[in-house]
Amino acid sequence: MTEKEYYQYFIDKFGINAQVLMAIEEMSELSNVLTKYLRFGEDSLDQKYKENIIEELADVKNMIGQLSYYFGDNDVAKTQKEKLERTILRIKEKEHENSNPKNS
Repeated sequence: MTEKEYYQYFIDKFGINAQVLMAIEEMSELSNVLTKYLRFGEDSLDQKYKENIIEELADVKNMIGQLSYYFGDNDVAKTQKEKLERTILRIKEKEHENSNPKNS
């Protein structure tokens, strides 16, 4: 099966509302594990803990893939690119402001 075939199968099997709820749950789990990472720091990051982060990232990516597929991959990709470009523009504007300070 292709990724899109998996996504369609899961949406057909469980329904979009259930998949939206599952996406929220998976994002919450990722948020929790990342919060612990920030609290305890990279120095305490043992292999099991790193594997947990990777697992939660994979779960979220799978759910995001399903939602993106359902709501429109092309629209999501277009908006994602626009947001990346906007962030680069903001960084460059901030760098320009910092290199040309206003006179006091």
